[in-house]
This record gives sequence, structure tokens and C-alpha cells, in this order.
Amino acid sequence: MNKYPAYLIYSIHVDSHNPNIIDKVKALYHYNPESRINTTREMTKHQLIHLIHEGEGCKTGVKEAGSYRVVNDVHVIKIYGEPFLKVKKTEEAKDDLGDLEKY
Repeated sequence: MNKYPAYLIYSIHVDSHNPNIIDKVKALYHYNPESRINTTREMTKHQLIHLIHEGEGCKTGVKEAGSYRVVNDVHVIKIYGEPFLKVKKTEEAKDDLGDLEKY
């Protein structure tokens, strides 16, 4: 669970009309996980869903004492045909990546 994924999501931007729906995310992209070389990327919810379907590792992370700690795996769950981003596989029709900072 503590292995650095390709994408470590640390911040979310919710839809202005529906705070239960994520619009965009900010993530650290680890293109060399062994040495933790990374860059920051912003992507839409649908870009992130595509990456997860392609097999990219995506987890959430929080900043503590100047560095990020891996928290949860990110899953795509379809409810009523719509994809939602979740850290827990619940049947509630909303995105839920835990307690991440918002931007």
C-alpha cells in the first residue's frame, strides 16, 4: 500500500454546481518511482479515469512534514452507467477520494 504509484493525487477541484462531483485533480506523476523523480500534473476526471482503465497506478496522498504519504488506492466504480472516482467501493452516486485538499 505504501509503494509510490505512477500518479499520486493530492488535490481535487469539485464541480461548481455539484460539490459531490470531481471536475479536476492535481497529482504527482512519478516517471521514475525508484528515485521518486516526479512532476505535478493537472488532469480532468475523465483523463484520470482513462489512465486507470489503461492500468496506471493511481493513489491518493497527503503532505506531511514536507513530503507526501500514500493513503488509498483510487477505483473507478460505475453507478447507473456513470463512472465515479472512489477510495472505497460504495454504491453512492458521488466521487469520494477522501479528505484531500481542494483548489
